[in-house]
Amino acid sequence: PDKKKTLQRTYDDCFNISANKTGLMIINNIDLEDYIAGVVQSEAGGSSDNEEFFKIQAVISRTYAVGHLNNHKAEGYNLCDAVHCQSYKGQATKTVLIKAVYATRGSVIADNKNKLITAAYHSNSGGKTVNSGDLWNKQLPYLIAVDDTFSLHGPNSLWEIKMKTKEWLDFLKINFDYPIHDSISKNYALNFSQDTCRLVFFEKDIKLKTIREKLKLRSTWFSVFVNEDEIIIKGRGYGHGVGLSQE
Repeated sequence: PDKKKTLQRTYDDCFNISANKTGLMIINNIDLEDYIAGVVQSEAGGSSDNEEFFKIQAVISRTYAVGHLNNHKAEGYNLCDAVHCQSYKGQATKTVLIKAVYATRGSVIADNKNKLITAAYHSNSGGKTVNSGDLWNKQLPYLIAVDDTFSLHGPNSLWEIKMKTKEWLDFLKINFDYPIHDSISKNYALNFSQDTCRLVFFEKDIKLKTIREKLKLRSTWFSVFVNEDEIIIKGRGYGHGVGLSQE
């Protein structure tokens, strides 16, 4: 029989291990800076060798971590290792990254009321970031939509997927009760365009955020083009688009 690949990771500091009804609870009891180094490598370690970038990512990741230390308090620990908190895959090994983390040791970002900011980041904005209020219904003065020409030529600046036209229309009908048999509505769905700006809604109460989540698209910034019996969804950027564009 084929042997399953064993996931091997190395972790700093120590573990607390306990048994419960469903299995083992394994908690990495770790120094904050060791944790931040692991997060930075997991979230952005393969994208750069630039120490200044890693310093920025370290400060943002540290700000997020300190501001969300009680995310899993009810479950007996502080932060999970998934993107719900921040991706964390164990010990950092990249020398320039570790150096950057410790060069910023203890540094976080606060607003003008001395409160930790919402330290949001994503892979690539596609050329324009998103207002926090458009995504989370809470507009923050430092998370506003701005032009981002720096992201235009990043690896994740452009993307596309193809699907059958019927599949796309059925998706809209099943999930949003979209009137696909109405000629005007059908034409709109098959020629949906966001060429010049980022929108929040596909149509009426249908959020682009929801379409992105259900179809697992890279971003909400996309347009639809018909090609015979299929559609091409051409998109820009990767991630929610709020805050720092890592690329």
